[in-house]
Amino acid sequence: MILAGLMVFAFFALVAFSFFVIHKSVRSNCIKAKNEFGGDCIDSLIALVKSEKFKTREKNSAIWALGQLADKRALPLLYELEQSLPEQEKCHYY
Repeated sequence: MILAGLMVFAFFALVAFSFFVIHKSVRSNCIKAKNEFGGDCIDSLIALVKSEKFKTREKNSAIWALGQLADKRALPLLYELEQSLPEQEKCHYY
């Protein structure tokens, strides 16, 4: 019984830690974009993705953050990016 309780605790601790790490990463991306472009997080992340000033890794982080935030204002950009991928590079998990 104690082992089962420890396993449940470990599971919830892992979930809580995962949420913390994701939140921290999204917040870091938002702060970086807001410092560069101003405005709210979504608009500044969209501007970062569209900017020629940033490297692919930084743009990918901003795209990931937009997905985590799940704001519908990001959908047109995300759809446009998805449509611009060559067929062999698309993820077909949906």
